[in-house]
Amino acid sequence: MAALQEACSELNRKPSERTIRTILKEGGARPRRPQSVEDRHNDPLLRTRIAILFYWECLEDAMIVDILAAEGWHMPLSAFVRMRKKLGMKRRLKQSEVDRREAEFKRIIKEELDEGRLSGYGRNLLQAHFATKEDRMLLLGRDRLFKYVKELDPIGLYNRTSSFTRRRGTYTTPGPDFCWSMDAHCKLEDFGFQIYAAIDAETRYILWIYCGPSSRTMVSVLAQYGRAAAHYGRTPHLIRVDKGKETLLLADGHFQHALRVRGPETTFTECFCFGTSVRNVRIESWWQQMTRAGLGQWGDYFRRLVKEGQYSKASKMDRISMKFIYTPMIRKQLQGFVRTWNKHKIRRQRNRPHVIPGRPHVLYNYSQRPNQGDPIDTEYIKALNETTKGWKIHEYLPKTTIEFCKDILRREGFPSGRAAPANFVQSLGKEEHEIAYARLRYRLRQLSDGEQASLEETLAPLGGRKWKPTSTSDEVLDLYKEHAEDEDQLLELNELFGDMAQLDFEGDGVDEEAAPEEFLPGLRRGLGRRGRLNPPLAIVQARDVRERMNQS
Repeated sequence: MAALQEACSELNRKPSERTIRTILKEGGARPRRPQSVEDRHNDPLLRTRIAILFYWECLEDAMIVDILAAEGWHMPLSAFVRMRKKLGMKRRLKQSEVDRREAEFKRIIKEELDEGRLSGYGRNLLQAHFATKEDRMLLLGRDRLFKYVKELDPIGLYNRTSSFTRRRGTYTTPGPDFCWSMDAHCKLEDFGFQIYAAIDAETRYILWIYCGPSSRTMVSVLAQYGRAAAHYGRTPHLIRVDKGKETLLLADGHFQHALRVRGPETTFTECFCFGTSVRNVRIESWWQQMTRAGLGQWGDYFRRLVKEGQYSKASKMDRISMKFIYTPMIRKQLQGFVRTWNKHKIRRQRNRPHVIPGRPHVLYNYSQRPNQGDPIDTEYIKALNETTKGWKIHEYLPKTTIEFCKDILRREGFPSGRAAPANFVQSLGKEEHEIAYARLRYRLRQLSDGEQASLEETLAPLGGRKWKPTSTSDEVLDLYKEHAEDEDQLLELNELFGDMAQLDFEGDGVDEEAAPEEFLPGLRRGLGRRGRLNPPLAIVQARDVRERMNQS
């Protein structure tokens, strides 16, 4: 219509829209019918995207419509609801159906409780957990689901409510990627498991979590940061960590990147903030949630093994047995909780108005507030990742050692060479994983000295990487010295920094495997992330925010 009117205007004729419609109708033209729900139903890409948003990300209808519109599929809410129902995606079951299947629902919940996966879960975490694990559980209302858990595990519910703590100190940030809060979880270090994670302070979105034998080394933390920056395509305006020496290379690396993308006038305190773990409230609060959700049970179990003489940190065979049996289990549990956390709904809190309600992954990926992160300098991040690619970040034991342990378990009656997942309800005796650990430990200890020596562990890259001290690094080190807790830590920092220029961490020439899903738990699937990088706030406003954070 518009094109025809424009053509007529070029001929100095201005027919009305009604005249044009009459001419088109007499010529046999018909108005184009808008795409119907049936037409959209036949689009496989759209069907797949809706299934991901509905089942995997557990979003409400209105949010799904907004996301689809941003990605090019426009439809009113009512049309989407009709399409969703035609695809068989229901929101609720009829009450009669719920009553009929009550025993089935309780059986599924009981299995999850027995495996220790629901410890400390509230209503929203429960709903997010079951929504993706069991499609049919998505049809169960949040309150009814919590009611079943309350009936099946009243003691666990009591322990959850009695363990609540109120954290002091709050702060707000101007948008996503303004501040990444990073910290290590040290409760399982004595057993060979080091855990490190980062959370976006604005949205509570878990950016990554790492479990391995060497998370608290300078190289490991730097490698995690570099891979996350490459994955998300941006770095935060500010990083907040504690005073551990493992963040020295991270501080220098992030500072030099900020100098490249913001300009040489950038100061260290404008992009890096460190203090005590108690003040790092975002990640510390999340560690409490993680501990209540099942991680704490591992500590209790491992301490029992030590008390019974079944594990000694000084024994190489014990360390290998522990890592082989339990690293995959702990990683799986951590990733399951991260996925649940990023999808669960944070409620609006009347007494804590600074808490932003919503689902962390939606708040992070589809925020209505300007993103405060810095676009990455691709060449710099690539070079940074090249320096650590020789160390395989996800390796917990060498492949030869893993295959040797699998062969032993196969001969001991475990066909897959692995034990079943942990189940902490041990009323029927020892669980399969504990039996597998005991047998593997016994067989490894029976090996000759030569055979034991041939079994290797994956050691932490304690030597640092090829890193030449610069004036920038000197500034970072001086700031760390100011915050050294005692003379021993100061001497250790001087020794570490003095050795960096002489120690190499070379790659072995082998391309590193792509970072698996469990390291960077982004929940978007199929299509790329929406949203463009917005420039950071004015430096004066950013400084005000940092001052409030330091005072909290």
